[in-house]
Amino acid sequence: MSFWREKQSRHFFLGLIALSILLLGFGSLLCIGQTQAAKEMLLSHDSAVAGSLLDQGVSPDIIASAVANTQDDGQGKIFLTQLGYTEETSARFLPAVSGFEAVTFRAVLFGTLSFLVILLALCCAFFYQKR
Repeated sequence: MSFWREKQSRHFFLGLIALSILLLGFGSLLCIGQTQAAKEMLLSHDSAVAGSLLDQGVSPDIIASAVANTQDDGQGKIFLTQLGYTEETSARFLPAVSGFEAVTFRAVLFGTLSFLVILLALCCAFFYQKR
């Protein structure tokens, strides 16, 4: 138990615990933000498709059924492949996905920079106390 009695070791260990909690918090916030961004992306896409179909005169009942459908019998994937939408299609050609990509990039960049600033501040405080 001498580890806990040494002031530097105790502060280092508590610092590691604090950084771990901060990292867990940033990860949780990122997950919450990504869930919200994905929901907005899907709602935006569904509303654009529904609006376009309504403009074309498709029955609202048919549109509601299509939007609520969660399974594909293969015809939808075949049709999208004919249009050029596959797993290999670049995100920049899919407007909803490119928006999601931008939100994700900003969130990860902000979280990483915030974490680095906190880490730098803790390192400076540690070295300041050491003097």
